Amino acid sequence: VEVFAVPGRAGHPDLLGGAPFTVSHHIAIAAGEYGGGNAAARTLEDAHILCSSIGLPLAPIAGEANGLRLGTQELTRWGLVETDMIGVARLFADALLVRRNSASIADDAIAMKSQFTTVHFVTTEDR
Repeated sequence: VEVFAVPGRAGHPDLLGGAPFTVSHHIAIAAGEYGGGNAAARTLEDAHILCSSIGLPLAPIAGEANGLRLGTQELTRWGLVETDMIGVARLFADALLVRRNSASIADDAIAMKSQFTTVHFVTTEDR
C-alpha cells in the first residue's frame, strides 16, 4: 500500500530525507485500486480500523472519493510509537489487499489496542 506523495512538493528536510509527504499525523493513500476512498474506509471499518475518505489531486473516481486518509493522532494519544506503526500498517494492508478476512484482522486490531490502556498527551487543566 503506497503512501500518496504530492508531486513537486518538498517534504520536511528532517523526515524521510525531504520526501514529499506530509509532516502532520495524516497519511493519504490513492484509493482507486481499493474501490475508492469510501469503499476502502468501509473495508477497513469491518476490520476495526477507522479512517476516512479524502479528495486528492488525482483523477476523479465517479461517485467515490479518490483517496483514503489515515490519521494517527488517536494512535499516539493511546501511546503507540513509531515501532508500533509496523503492526498497524500490516493490519491496514491485510485489510486493503484482502490478505485475510476482516474478522481475523479485527481480532488482531482489538488485541493490539488492548495493550494500550493509558491515554497520553492530555491536559487536566481547566480552561
